[in-house]
Amino acid sequence: MGIVRRNKAFLITAALILVVGAALFGGVVAVRVFAAAGTATPAGLPAPASYNTVSSYGMTGYAPLKLTPTAETPSFITSRLGEGRPLVLLVYCEGAADDMEMLSYFNAVKGQFGADSSFMSFEALKTTELGDTLQQLRVSNPPILAVILGSGQVAQLYTGWIGRKVMEQVVADAVRGISVIPGALFLVDAAVDDPSPAQYTSVTASCKAVDETGAPIPGVVMTFTWYYKTTTSVQTETSGTDGIATCTRDIGPATVGYRVDIRISAEGQDAPATTSFTPRGPGAG
Repeated sequence: MGIVRRNKAFLITAALILVVGAALFGGVVAVRVFAAAGTATPAGLPAPASYNTVSSYGMTGYAPLKLTPTAETPSFITSRLGEGRPLVLLVYCEGAADDMEMLSYFNAVKGQFGADSSFMSFEALKTTELGDTLQQLRVSNPPILAVILGSGQVAQLYTGWIGRKVMEQVVADAVRGISVIPGALFLVDAAVDDPSPAQYTSVTASCKAVDETGAPIPGVVMTFTWYYKTTTSVQTETSGTDGIATCTRDIGPATVGYRVDIRISAEGQDAPATTSFTPRGPGAG
């Protein structure tokens, strides 16, 4: 006991050193475990917590989504999927100009494909009726257009304005059973060099072909379809070593104020990329 009493301070210090050492060791182990867990996920298509960023370009280049009925999924959706029917869902804001324009396109496309697909539109304030549908789609910002196959696979998803012709094509693809499925080819980064060009000037549209890791793919033949108000123009271009294909056209007397959609597709990739521009008068600033 005398020895313990004489060395009490030393023993306490030694005990503290052991405790701190154990804590540091445990921390290092934890860091290594978390690091291993973080590196265990293979590189691939982005799968963000929110898909609101797909905007008007659609989910091409994103990880695929699938709608799986749960106890919180409304029966009118579950039953359609049970029947294997494609589902076209629109969420819009009443009174918002772009949203109301999309609603008019939605109703027109419904008249074309209503016999083959189920069309459902919901005002943004009534989305509680959709149960967990939007949570599964990872979206919350109207306008939202989701085209879902009878299998539950999300064929295409938008959280921004799209034109009627693009909407028609996407729905037609879904009726034929085409969807966004992971594979070797994805079209991303569709854009134009001038979103508000003057009439009688040139516009260059571009798009990039990548694989599932995001690496560029050269030699991909892309079809650029330009949807003007009164006509449609089609042109093919090939991607370079950077995976990018460009398509330049003189827009001539394109209708001022009418948004021109450009749909970009490629063989082996059934989910098109889209971009657009809105012409202005030749003297407008």
